[in-house]
Amino acid sequence: MPTGSVTLYSSTTTSLTMHVSWDMPMTVTCGVRDGSGGLAQVSAEEDFTGARAFVEVRITGLVPFTQYTVVCIGAAIGDSILT
Repeated sequence: MPTGSVTLYSSTTTSLTMHVSWDMPMTVTCGVRDGSGGLAQVSAEEDFTGARAFVEVRITGLVPFTQYTVVCIGAAIGDSILT
């Protein structure tokens, strides 16, 4: 099973930017969960190919002063099954 890491790179009152890496090439999507448990916002898909140490993922449209939990999922590039 692939393993990955997510690190907060920067933030504003309405956005988060994370650096995401995996131990194999993956297509990555990140989202944020709010207090109700639902996904509040979702990023665009980004491909982590391994050519760089990380891929930068940005989530916008957040509500200021709201606590969020970041969740990232990935699928092997060319594979439709999420891991």
